[in-house]
Amino acid sequence: MPEPLDAAKTWLEYAENDVQSAAMLVKEDALARNAGYHAQQAAEKAIKAVLAGHAIKVPRTHDLDVLADMVERWVPEISEQGKDLEWLTIFATESRYPFQSGLAVTRDHAERALRIARQIKSICQAHLSAVR
Repeated sequence: MPEPLDAAKTWLEYAENDVQSAAMLVKEDALARNAGYHAQQAAEKAIKAVLAGHAIKVPRTHDLDVLADMVERWVPEISEQGKDLEWLTIFATESRYPFQSGLAVTRDHAERALRIARQIKSICQAHLSAVR
């Protein structure tokens, strides 16, 4: 296993890849659902980076509220994102499969998801930079 901060760096790199994917996909209305998924994944991986950076076993969950609760002691400002995290979690599973959610994903949804993901990534990255 890599050192905790090295693992965190890798998680953040993966989060950035998802941010970039979402940013490309959000330009196409037909791909809004996919952009939302990558935005959710970016936020998830950024939060998991904090866990990895503190040598906490990263759980296999897509629930951003659960993950945020796990890192709140180190990153208290993440609790301010609660409603956005709850909303963004929908993109992990429900929006990926037909007939799973009542959300017809639009470009506006995808843009909001990307904004949230960038904010979460920024918060987590700032915390990890301070830890080093």
